[in-house]
Amino acid sequence: DNLKKEHVVFAQLQNRLERDMGERKRQMAEIIERTNLAYETRDDAQRGIATIVETDAKEIEGFDAEMNRLDQALEESMLTDRAEGNDALRTIDAEEDCDDRITYEKAQKP
Repeated sequence: DNLKKEHVVFAQLQNRLERDMGERKRQMAEIIERTNLAYETRDDAQRGIATIVETDAKEIEGFDAEMNRLDQALEESMLTDRAEGNDALRTIDAEEDCDDRITYEKAQKP
């Protein structure tokens, strides 16, 4: 009779332990799945960042090249203007002086 009771108690204990183990296996499987999804999300984000960094580097390189080209064109234009523009600047200065004189003369008249 005692052996039957012990057998029932051990069987109940075994069933409870098997249920607990099954529940823990299920929880571990969920955690592993969530972890794998987090890793995939992280990897996707890192690939996106790498793409953005690469695109940014290309845009900066293009911007720098365009800026250098424009700087050269501006410098060449300024040199050309200086070479050709000395007479033009003198003409502009003379016109401004003339305009100033006319304004001054009008202000002097009563």
